Amino acid sequence: MTHPSVLKTAVHRVRRGIGIVPVSKTLIATLDPVTQAFKFSPIPTIRWQRNGPLRTEEQVQVHWSTHPDDQLAIVLENPELKLVCCDVDTKKLPGGGAPEGRPIPQPFGGQYVERSKSGGFHYLAAYTTSIPEWVGGRWTSLGGYVDILARGILFCAPSHFVKPDGSDGGACQVLTDGPIPVFAGIGEPIARWADWLYPAWRGASERGELPAGETRVVARKVAPAATVSDVLERMGRAGDAGRIAAWICENTDGESRDWDLCPKLVVHALEAGANADQAAEIVGCPYWTVRKVETIKLTRAAGVQSLLKHTEGQAAYRVLRSEAALRGIIGRNP
Repeated sequence: MTHPSVLKTAVHRVRRGIGIVPVSKTLIATLDPVTQAFKFSPIPTIRWQRNGPLRTEEQVQVHWSTHPDDQLAIVLENPELKLVCCDVDTKKLPGGGAPEGRPIPQPFGGQYVERSKSGGFHYLAAYTTSIPEWVGGRWTSLGGYVDILARGILFCAPSHFVKPDGSDGGACQVLTDGPIPVFAGIGEPIARWADWLYPAWRGASERGELPAGETRVVARKVAPAATVSDVLERMGRAGDAGRIAAWICENTDGESRDWDLCPKLVVHALEAGANADQAAEIVGCPYWTVRKVETIKLTRAAGVQSLLKHTEGQAAYRVLRSEAALRGIIGRNP
């Protein structure tokens, strides 16, 4: 029978708004077509992708009353608490040492840390803004041994698994029972785990392709601008959000901005009549090259509240207001 702490942890997690997926205690063996070695993995015991995970304490209690051997997985992308996990796979480190220039990411601020069933580490953080729907949400083998997971499920403590022959299949253990820190954007905790990890993650994100059938670039609302200065001037005349977007483009570093801010700025530039070259230059982000701008799915330009979710947007608001540029246009409270 499952240790009582599995049910206790499942109840605690669901109370925080985290979806619960019960998984089998006995691992299932599958043959890896590349290595020709067997891989042992738990499988969900509910159809969570079709019917949804367990979202209430009552659902959790009822399930474990009839499936007492089940272990625990949590859903990473939740309506109330979006989670991102840094999964350090130490088995991929030759001799236990990290590659040069790719030191092992470290937790910060006493945050919650688990040991994975394979002997690696899981660092958990939360963020409040969503990642674009077309991004996969699971970035693997960064630096050769780190996965960043933001969608799907995560097998977690205090689960303990067995192999089909009854031998030990590994356990997930809490190493630091600290808080799960909350950030505005997904990129912030990634940057803190390791300096090299953030650019590696952003590079992997921007290499992702749009899904089949996705609409690619769309039309402009205004005539193409003649120069970059024309675009910035039009952005500044496009209302509160346009002013903030223009200030961000001119006064912040594109390489260090939060993950989902730069595409918002790209859309503002395109809405102001920029072509792909101009938009890429204005936004100044190495991950939003001309080719990437040409494939963006243009949606309605981000509004003031969307931009103020980012630290750069808040800085722009403070500066513009102090300069009286937005006095009488933007209200006193963001």
